[in-house]
Amino acid sequence: MLEITSLNNPNIKHIRALDSKKEREKYGEYTVEGKKSVNEAISSNKEIVCLVFAESFDSDSILE
Repeated sequence: MLEITSLNNPNIKHIRALDSKKEREKYGEYTVEGKKSVNEAISSNKEIVCLVFAESFDSDSILE
């Protein structure tokens, strides 16, 4: 697991760029937020490129 401590991190910059339709189409990627949406993404069997969560997040609750 990689700890991200800066908004200047290239991964965070990429994720933030996906707010743009142009960037989503360019990379064929999109962001998903929230427990329900993340569970749906996992269940869809689509490739998950990156999962970002806060240190305080209860990862055990994601598959409930």
